Amino acid sequence: MERAHYFGINNEVVGIDLDVIPAGWQIGPYLNMWRVNGFGRFAKTLGRNLLINPSQSKAWARATGANKIHKPKIYYDDFCSASIADRVPSFGTYDAVVSWSVFEHLPDPKTSVKNMVEALKPGGAFYISLHLYTSNNGHHDMRGFTGKIDELPLWGHLREQHKDEIFPSAYLNEVRLEEWRSIFDELTPGYTEYLEKYEHPEKYGPMLTPELLEELKDYTLDELLTVNLVYAWRKPL
Repeated sequence: MERAHYFGINNEVVGIDLDVIPAGWQIGPYLNMWRVNGFGRFAKTLGRNLLINPSQSKAWARATGANKIHKPKIYYDDFCSASIADRVPSFGTYDAVVSWSVFEHLPDPKTSVKNMVEALKPGGAFYISLHLYTSNNGHHDMRGFTGKIDELPLWGHLREQHKDEIFPSAYLNEVRLEEWRSIFDELTPGYTEYLEKYEHPEKYGPMLTPELLEELKDYTLDELLTVNLVYAWRKPL
């Protein structure tokens, strides 16, 4: 959400979200989020707004030099819907469509890519960054993001004898690298792909013992050591 705010310093920004997004601190919208999206989402959003967003907002303001940031227009809708263009204004006229850490959670990512293409005007571009399911923390067990990843079995969600030890914190579509490539090959030929591995080859590569590699033989090293997949594409004029 913070990215939508800061892209809006000099641009008009529209967001689409399945979650109810509370504005301000009125209790009503938060209770509505609890009702519509459940207690887990309510608690996570409240925690972010109390503990994380204030410091992030100050940091972004310092970095950009912006004294005022305009709030984006958020539409409560499903980006997997084939008919979303009928409900969201200006579909087909956007200069850019961007997404971070969302597509791994979508039940129909192919339709969502189609919608991104449809949303863009000719010459417009998209940028998608998604967390690859087959990475060591692609399971989204919160311990993998809170300094406790060493408590978890390596790639436990991909190993049958360890799956019961992993507790994902969100829905995951479990799409693999070649499946993502197949979707983009079909819908956006000529795309650019980046494999963001960070320190994982150095940190986790040595942990891939011959025994573990044999256990994970159905997965490539790129699948195991890539954290984020990034796709960029420009719509032909």
